[in-house]
Amino acid sequence: MGSVLNNMGIRAYMEGRWNDTLDLIRQAREAWERTGDRWWASFATINIADILVDQGRLAEAEPLAREALRIWKAAKTPVDVADATILLGRIAARSGRFEEARSLLEEARDLYLGAGELGEVVMADARIVECLVLQADASAALSKAEEALEPLDVSDETVVVRCMLHRLRGCALLQHGSLDEALEALEASLQIARASGSNFGTKNPDYEIALSLDALARSTDDGEINELRGERDAIFARLGVVAPPELPSVGVSGGATLR
Repeated sequence: MGSVLNNMGIRAYMEGRWNDTLDLIRQAREAWERTGDRWWASFATINIADILVDQGRLAEAEPLAREALRIWKAAKTPVDVADATILLGRIAARSGRFEEARSLLEEARDLYLGAGELGEVVMADARIVECLVLQADASAALSKAEEALEPLDVSDETVVVRCMLHRLRGCALLQHGSLDEALEALEASLQIARASGSNFGTKNPDYEIALSLDALARSTDDGEINELRGERDAIFARLGVVAPPELPSVGVSGGATLR
């Protein structure tokens, strides 16, 4: 029952039905816990925490990620430890605890590298860029994003991280005051997400689309802004997002402040 419910939850997640996903994976976790199988329950726990982070429910996600980390450290499974560590790093970054976040994200990166999980190394690099953007360290974020993008090929396997890195690069360029380049990077991110369809890995592309729309809405003060916000808000509502990552304010042409 736990396995079936978990698989149903993963299917719902790939279809962009996040609240259904949470219900199903919580049931899976309860089924595994009733049999005393804390190992499999820990994977349901981290899946729940991951969705809660993207929904902006950080206070609910953090103890779940720490619970999974305790189990995986005891089991001495380095890739699993890295998965929990990187999630805790994301939580710390989105909570404004940047020094802690960088330490956790670098630790996760080292674990992935040591295990030969090179795809996850690049994803860890993207999370470090996100931390730098949230910290408003635009120069470091730009350098790291460009370094991470350079070796990536254009394939289905890299679509998620390419989408993230272009978006984050665009956000850093906004912070840097380079509006035209920022819009180009954000449009590239949006185009990658929209074109990916079923090839967007193990998740629905809607969340990345909404984050790109959010950044674009912050970068323009023309007539398109209401349309961008409308699509963004509809996606966030469908996914149950209550608080997207809070980007530091940056300026747009005419001296306006983005919100």
